[in-house]
Amino acid sequence: MFSHRIQLLTPARKGRLCPNAHKPKPAYRLPCVRLAQGLARKFFWRLAKPGVQLDWRVERMKLSKEKRSLIYNDFLTLSGSPPEVFEYRSGNRSALEWIIDQYQVSTDKRSGITNDPNRLDDPKYIVRLIEQVITVSLETVKLVQCWRVILCSLRTLVLNFALANLVNSY
Repeated sequence: MFSHRIQLLTPARKGRLCPNAHKPKPAYRLPCVRLAQGLARKFFWRLAKPGVQLDWRVERMKLSKEKRSLIYNDFLTLSGSPPEVFEYRSGNRSALEWIIDQYQVSTDKRSGITNDPNRLDDPKYIVRLIEQVITVSLETVKLVQCWRVILCSLRTLVLNFALANLVNSY
């Protein structure tokens, strides 16, 4: 789902930035992210350097007002999710809204126990989970739409068959 990439060495910049532009160069690729305003300059060069580890830790996620972007943490925003993601609902909210609500750091007031969904052994787990939930939601919506078309066509065929038999019987 989030397969869009930003290529750091674009053809327009290659001539200006690389004196040996005719030689093949590796293009460092980053996941397509929109950086939050104000922090963009600070974090761009951190992202642009290959081998630098990103902070995938999430405290609390939220959707933008138009529900087209998911603000993952202070500097990472996942954008470009289609509105069909919210058509697949389990109960009164979509699967993505459920993930946003459940996967946040929280502390129980009575016991003081902190629930932290971040995994130390797999820091990108939540981002991959979001990608999988979006993919499953989109595929489920497609399947439901296909079934609606099939059922509508089947109903039309059954009605036409019943009408033809009714006409032939008189």
